[in-house]
Amino acid sequence: MKDVIKDIADRALGGYDSRVDGTDFNKVAQWFLSWYSSPDAPEPISGEVYQKVLYDEPEKVYKAIYEALQLSFS
Repeated sequence: MKDVIKDIADRALGGYDSRVDGTDFNKVAQWFLSWYSSPDAPEPISGEVYQKVLYDEPEKVYKAIYEALQLSFS
């Protein structure tokens, strides 16, 4: 599960652009979490394993995305 959470956070970071998405990491992490949990989630996030982790551990996924965003600015 930790590998899946890390992969989700890495993919969010790869799709993040501060000029477009802003630097409110709370807002951006929530947005990614909502998008990735939706029926419009991109591949492979829309896959069963990823969706199960997003459903079972949303707080951990949010925290991983938030921390990845913070580290990208350090």
